[in-house]
Parts: sequence; C-alpha cells; structure tokens
Amino acid sequence: MRKHLFFLFFSCFVTVVNAQDYIPYFHNITDVENQIRSYKFSSALKTYDSLFKIYPNISYKNVHNACICAIKTKDFNSAFKSAKQLVLKGYELKYFEKPIFADLRKRTRKWNSFVKGYDRLKNERQSKLNKTERNYYYQKYIEDQKAASSFNIPVQDSGFFKLAYELSYHIKKNDFPNLFLSKDTLSHKVHVMFRHYYGLFNRIKNDQELQNDPSYSCRSTNPLKKIIENALIGGLITPSIFENIVSYNDGNPFGELAVKIDIDNKKVYPILQVKPEDLDEMNSKRYSIGLGPIDDNSSSYLKGSWYSYYPFEEVEYAVENCDTCTSILDYSSVINKIEHEYSDKYEKVGKLEGFLLIDYVNGNTKYCKYKFMRDLVKNGINIK
Repeated sequence: MRKHLFFLFFSCFVTVVNAQDYIPYFHNITDVENQIRSYKFSSALKTYDSLFKIYPNISYKNVHNACICAIKTKDFNSAFKSAKQLVLKGYELKYFEKPIFADLRKRTRKWNSFVKGYDRLKNERQSKLNKTERNYYYQKYIEDQKAASSFNIPVQDSGFFKLAYELSYHIKKNDFPNLFLSKDTLSHKVHVMFRHYYGLFNRIKNDQELQNDPSYSCRSTNPLKKIIENALIGGLITPSIFENIVSYNDGNPFGELAVKIDIDNKKVYPILQVKPEDLDEMNSKRYSIGLGPIDDNSSSYLKGSWYSYYPFEEVEYAVENCDTCTSILDYSSVINKIEHEYSDKYEKVGKLEGFLLIDYVNGNTKYCKYKFMRDLVKNGINIK
C-alpha cells in the first residue's frame, strides 16, 4: 500500500524532467545523517564520498558535514580537501577559526598551505559568479519587499503577481539560480520571494471568494510550480526548502512535526500530527519529495540531540514533589525549567557540535501532552 501511494504522490507533487533524479540522493542523505547521529563518523564519511562521486549538485551543508566527519576520524587529507570545497562554496577563512576546526589548524604544514591557497580559491569562486544575474535577483528582492510592506493586500498581491510571472519567465530563459548549494546570503532572499508567491497562489486555491474575484481568478495558475518542483528533482534545492516554500499559506501537506515525550515508557520520538489512518498517506507524500518517514520507529532522528538524554527521573520527581503546583501550566513550567537546564548543558558537551544536520526538533516542532498528565487531571488538577 505504501509503495503504491509513493508513486501516486510522486506524480502529484513532482514533475519529472530529463535530468538526474536527486530524490534517491536526498534519502541517502537522511540515512547518512542518521549514521552521524549514531556517531558512526567513518561510515558516514564513506557514504558522503560515494554520493559526491555520483551527484554533482551538492549542498555546502553536506560538504561541511563530510569535513567534520573527516576531522572526527582524523582523515585530515579528506578534511582539507573538503575545506577547499567549502571555500569554493562561499566559506570565509575566518569561519575555520571555529573550535571544531582546531585539529586542522594543528596540522601546521597543511594548514599553512590551505591559508596560502585561500585567496586563489576565493578568486576562483568570484570569477564564476554571474554578477548580472545576482543583481537581477537583488533588484527583484527590493521590489518584493516593497510589495510585502504594503498594508493594502490587493496592492501587495498585485505586486506579487507581477514578480511571480517575471521570475518564472526569467528562470525559464536563464535556468534556476544556482544559489542554494552555496553559503550565499542571496539564497535566503530568493527563498523569501518564492515563499511569498507560492503563498499567494495557495491563498487563491483555498479561498472560494478569491476564486470568484476576476482580478484573482484570471491568474490562478502558479507559474512557479513546475519550476520549483524541477529544482527539487535536479538537486538545486533541498526537500526542507521545497517543503517550506510550497506549504506557505497551505498548512503543511507533508505534516506538522511534534516531539512526543512518553514519560511512562521513557521514550522520546518525533511524530506527525495526523490521524493514525492518514499516517501512511502523509509519509508517502514526504517520501515523494525526499523527506524521511516519521513513525514510531523514528527515534533515530533525535539521536545526538539533548533528547537522547531526556531527564525522565528528574521530571517525575519534580512533578511528584511540586507542592505549589495547582494547574497543568504550573507543572509545565517546572518541566520546562528542567528541560532547558539539560538542553543547555548538552549544547556545551554535545558530540555533534559543528554538524549541520536536518533539524527535527526546532522550528515548527511542538510538544505533545505528557501522558502522565492525564492522571493529574483525574486527581483534580486544574487543566486551565
């Protein structure tokens, strides 16, 4: 059933073009990041090396993680090779002053050679930047922000319509901007624009009144839809970026994440906030765009985070001995304080310091209710 649903949603969400398909690559990246979360740095490095030989469109985050894996395993030849690639992807020399790169700096001869070659690598990157293209997107971003600042929604929407069609025409003529693979501040600006315009067309799709308005109905087809889908397939944007763009003003067709704290069974794992009967369908949607499934076996996504050391005993003791707690809010405050203490402590000693991994914890993540609180309610605790 799940396999059938995958092909169904793949055809719904992704327009395949005659290019290399990066969906399998994204699933491999999910797997390699789980290896990192399990501290299998040597295995992760080998997987990265294999993937980099097959797929040319590599995000700087994956090169970064490969570099850290190499440092962790003391494969400094690979680490310096990745460091050079990072410079070509926009990293400044001062970035390598971070503590995570300390072992590189200790290799004096190789480090001095890297520093000596930095300007050449930086100039090589600069020579490949299309200044005309970059200026085009900067100017469009200025227009976008001017439209976004309007308190008159029809005026704002009119500006967004104009820019959406202009961008789609420009991209069809000049190809998708190769910005999201590098550490480039311009990528965020283009991301914001895509979100604005996708959000506009999602509003029209979900609002019958707008569909009946001639000024909207005549422009209800999203000109960026295939462009964004093909960028995902071609590896020019990640599944996370794709999800963030296409879900704006449309809920989240790929499911809202939450972290479930199961005090009774002493387990922590991510969940999708959907009905159990809809879970397979939602995970098929996720799989179709390269996102990993979320189910009861997804606790590996939280390995390496502070949730791996969740203070179950401390929380239970605090709840049982809180004489001043008279409501769920009071208990939640006590629990949150303990959680913050543990998360702050972990941040200072975490083995995964320096890695840029897919974040299953922050952002839109929400907590589910603690299971033991049902007993508190039964015992007469105020739930308000």
